[in-house]
Amino acid sequence: MIPIPTSVRVWLATGYTDMRRGFPSLALQVQEVSGISTNETELG
Repeated sequence: MIPIPTSVRVWLATGYTDMRRGFPSLALQVQEVSGISTNETELG
């Protein structure tokens, strides 16, 4: 098991997506569906 600090928030979502898409397209899909920003400055 990978230890994750308690300060890290992990989001899980269920559903279907095309994993052949690149990271920019997948990040945009996350923003559109969940409303969560995926800006690098907000991570970590």
